Amino acid sequence: MDINLNGKKRRFEQTRLSVTDLVKELDINPKIVHVQLNGAMLDRAHFDDTFINEGDEVEIITYMGGGH
Repeated sequence: MDINLNGKKRRFEQTRLSVTDLVKELDINPKIVHVQLNGAMLDRAHFDDTFINEGDEVEIITYMGGGH
């Protein structure tokens, strides 16, 4: 399956991929990200039951700690 991930084409072998699966595949902690799917911000509670389809636009925003 081909998707657009953070503005770049990306291919995944899976044909059925939940948002949780995608985040795990990318080795990202799902507790520190926000995900936008086709322009809509997703609620973290729905990562398991929201599936990504061929050609979808996915933006993953990772939050990092820091500061003073």
